[in-house]
Amino acid sequence: MLLLFVACATTGALRVDPDVTPVLPSPRADRYTRSPGTPRDPLVAAVSDDLPWDETLSGVAAATALAELDGDKVDACRLRWMAVQAGYPYPLLGRASASVPQGEVPETLLAEARKQEGRRVDIGLVRARGRDVDRWVLLVGEHLDARAGGELPPIPRDVALNDEVLLGPGNWVVSDPLGDLRHTDDRFVADIPGEWMISARGPLAPIATFPIYVDELPPELAPVGCEVGTGDPLTRAFAVVNRVRASYGYPAVTRDPALDSVARARLRGIVAGEPLADARAQLRSAGFIGVPVGAAECRGATVEACVGSIWWSPEGRGALVGDMADIGIAVDTAGGDVHMVLLGAG
Repeated sequence: MLLLFVACATTGALRVDPDVTPVLPSPRADRYTRSPGTPRDPLVAAVSDDLPWDETLSGVAAATALAELDGDKVDACRLRWMAVQAGYPYPLLGRASASVPQGEVPETLLAEARKQEGRRVDIGLVRARGRDVDRWVLLVGEHLDARAGGELPPIPRDVALNDEVLLGPGNWVVSDPLGDLRHTDDRFVADIPGEWMISARGPLAPIATFPIYVDELPPELAPVGCEVGTGDPLTRAFAVVNRVRASYGYPAVTRDPALDSVARARLRGIVAGEPLADARAQLRSAGFIGVPVGAAECRGATVEACVGSIWWSPEGRGALVGDMADIGIAVDTAGGDVHMVLLGAG
């Protein structure tokens, strides 16, 4: 979960010549990797001693600061996509922003950064220049190992068709552009053009999840955003699914009563905490034989967040981005959270 630190513009005595222009790391990269280093910005370097400053994560912070200076809203979905563009694959734990007079530092924001000393995290910290202020952004990334004693190797974000992509040792889950899972140990062959989803798994949660693009560049914006719609949750879910599919060039899917029925049955089991039957077996029993099928379950704060978690999941995204003609959806909002089941069939 992304925690939002409280940030204010309290200033301290440390400062540099206001005419010294901030130096920002690049917000764009062509591979996923950590880049521990030293800031080239003299003021950021002066306040980053003993912090695990990372250039890649700071590239995400740079994109955030520039967007905020332009008056744009950087929500959690946009921030995660900025991480894809900058090449940072690990989970984001926290963020804070503050505006101060040019050449000064935001003490409250830096106090939050100092709390991270000694933790296994990465720090992204930058300042960007506005018309009258410097905009500082702090990001905290959870740097976890793919296995004991090792970390993810640099992994290209954009590759050519039929390239072999080396992932390195670890527990990997890979889905191709149709949402089909690929069995892999430390590498895979990118034999279908489009967007692949890659996830390195730890004992309790994903260590890193990121898309790789084959024979195409990533879009400027993520297919699933955080904007919350209005109206009936089921209608919203159906609209979001079709909107995501349209971004891939698929025609709109239709609701199928039989798929809806299976989805409702699975959702009742989820809400009741019962063990779930195999989704593909349920779909075969419902008559969906000899056609592509997909199934996903999610839980989120909103319908949009729920669909977004399916998009990021290699195991479930086939129900969302696969070559399906019909879908079934069931949504439950009792208790505040959204529970959803999404089924698809060709």
